[in-house]
Amino acid sequence: MPTAIYGVSRYGDPNAVYGKAARKAPMTPDNLSTLSMTPADKTALLAAISTLAGLAATYSVNIPVDQKAHYTFIGTSRAGMDEVFIRSMTDNPNLLPAFVKMDDVNLDRNFRKDIKDVVAPIEQIVEGLSDAELLANSDNFKAYTAYYNNVQMAATRGVPGADTELAKLTPFFPGHKQPAAAKAKAKNTTPST
Repeated sequence: MPTAIYGVSRYGDPNAVYGKAARKAPMTPDNLSTLSMTPADKTALLAAISTLAGLAATYSVNIPVDQKAHYTFIGTSRAGMDEVFIRSMTDNPNLLPAFVKMDDVNLDRNFRKDIKDVVAPIEQIVEGLSDAELLANSDNFKAYTAYYNNVQMAATRGVPGADTELAKLTPFFPGHKQPAAAKAKAKNTTPST
């Protein structure tokens, strides 16, 4: 059984809580995230990001999205390409095109390795934070949906004020139909039975 990294485990015991989430007050059993960020932690993270952005600025380039397709990328399907080509190019300088300079090739290769070493842990951090946000987002949406369904049922049963609240909530659920009572009230007519 995998150990939950963020909040409540969805594997096996739904009440098992791990890590920082274990120190939080228990939430509803199906709540996926019990994390919260203190203002001090948020300030510290933003300061660290600002420092990192400053350090990375020297090595960063901003290519417009519509131009990125014009550049090639050596991906995992070509693993080992660098080693094979650099060895062959070094061993056979007479076969190199005149415009290809090995100093440039090696400079680019070393830069790619350095960037990969820096980007990999950043991607892990971003993935962890994004996954935590996804869990909290899912929790919110489930809570909002449950509330919406409850208000919709209350409007169907003619609970005073429910139709007004339903009108505020319905735009966020365009596929849902309003109960006849709420529709009729919105048109100032009596619902047909």
